[in-house]
Amino acid sequence: MPGITQFFETDFPGIFSLEVPVVVRQSTKEHVVKERILLDFEARVKYITLLLPQGIEIRSFLLYITTNYIELLSLKQGKILVPGGKRIPIGTKLNVQDLGVQGINLIYNDYSGPEVDANTLPFTGRIFIYSEEEVDSDFQAQIISHAEPLGIHFRFRGPLFAQEQTSHMEPIAFISHDSRDKDTIVRPLAQELQRMMLSVWYDEFSLEVGDSLRGSIEAGLKRCQRCIFVLTPNFLGKGGWPKREYDSIFTRELVEERNLILPIWSEVTRNEVFEYSPTLADRVALNWNLGLDEVASRLYRKLTKDGS
Repeated sequence: MPGITQFFETDFPGIFSLEVPVVVRQSTKEHVVKERILLDFEARVKYITLLLPQGIEIRSFLLYITTNYIELLSLKQGKILVPGGKRIPIGTKLNVQDLGVQGINLIYNDYSGPEVDANTLPFTGRIFIYSEEEVDSDFQAQIISHAEPLGIHFRFRGPLFAQEQTSHMEPIAFISHDSRDKDTIVRPLAQELQRMMLSVWYDEFSLEVGDSLRGSIEAGLKRCQRCIFVLTPNFLGKGGWPKREYDSIFTRELVEERNLILPIWSEVTRNEVFEYSPTLADRVALNWNLGLDEVASRLYRKLTKDGS
């Protein structure tokens, strides 16, 4: 199940953000809070998300930033990114100006209007707090009522938030594979797709003790929008569940009259795939040699383009 860190990294897709570390000293300990200043150039506003590390004293930190939030809004050297895997629209330009000890400045231009200086974007007052530890509901109410008159609007997202959000996520893609390829290919791929907030049907994620293996697999094959086949010598050389899964998806393609299969090849040739299935050999495939990040990114773009 995706944790709160994954939600911190993927919430608010398509919005420029500046990520910087915030060092917090409490007693004799030093904590690093991950901060993102979200720069919504379309809406012409900015707001803040904070990922709190375990062990930080949340109460004192939040009480401090309530009256010192201006420090969080200063643009410092950091990592500029667009979360959620979405590409920056064509014709968009973001210029970075180094101001020395004063930090940096960001100038946005989409060529449809005047340039926008990130420093001039008004702050909405919204600060989203992401924490792997649940923040006590009484304290949430207390800090919210304390901060609201000051123009600060805290929103809390913890384990219960992640659990609730995940419970509504239908698997987008079924991953069919040979069990001998779990460690080298399948588990890392499934974890990376989950990190990108793409819910996938993968046996280690989707099966619990006592579940019907056949019933769960068949349900996954019916519900998922696509099926990712990890084609390796192990997969092609074995019958059993991988062959049944392929037969089921191929039948579903005939019934629905649309392509559902997304193949990944690893150490197999076109002739070997053709011998297994001429239909599979005809499909454009991703090669595992591209690397985990590239394969996952291309799958992400394909699945989100599908509208899944």
